[in-house]
Amino acid sequence: MSPGIPADLFVKHLIAQQAKSFFGYGPKGRAQALLQGRIAVFASDLQGPGLMAALSADPFGRLCMRHINDLYVEATADQLRRLAAEQFGIPRLDVVSDIDFEAGISLGVAIADRALPSAAPDAPAPAALVAGISAALRAPAEVRLGPSLLVAWADPPAGISPPQRPDPEAVFSFLRAWDAFRPGLAERLRTAAPPARGTFAALVGGRLLAGVLLTDSASGR
Repeated sequence: MSPGIPADLFVKHLIAQQAKSFFGYGPKGRAQALLQGRIAVFASDLQGPGLMAALSADPFGRLCMRHINDLYVEATADQLRRLAAEQFGIPRLDVVSDIDFEAGISLGVAIADRALPSAAPDAPAPAALVAGISAALRAPAEVRLGPSLLVAWADPPAGISPPQRPDPEAVFSFLRAWDAFRPGLAERLRTAAPPARGTFAALVGGRLLAGVLLTDSASGR
């Protein structure tokens, strides 16, 4: 990373470049990069051509949007990992994506094996908040809290597991199960951790990662 460039601006620039290479255009609307502890979240408004609005209003369209996000991660994760190692000295980086349709934001999440340079600090959440998030996830959760993000890890729910084979039928079967699970989780997270501005969730290494954006995903407020 060039000296003097804030880490969040570096992440925004990097993701914009990767998105333009994959989609042919960068993020539409406002976008925000949040770095906290060992988590980096890139959130952008679900704005763009009318096709996006039409897809998000249709159940199969939502599955397609999630699948496209997954394809984007597959196409860019190796380069992001290489840049994380070269620029930040981070040897391990998991990269996932999610869409919070209720909040109208698309999210990319990177999980490092150590605290990210220039990231805001986090700490174990208070017991009452841990209890609320555990209830929201319906499993005992490890919860960390910082100025911008609440991040929780828990065992995944029954019946939600990544496809074991890469064929379209298995992929869309998982996406259907995830799309049915995701809205209820988002509502429970918002209730447990107000004032939530957006939520994200993904399966990482066999565990459920769930998070809450505690600032406006577009304006930073």
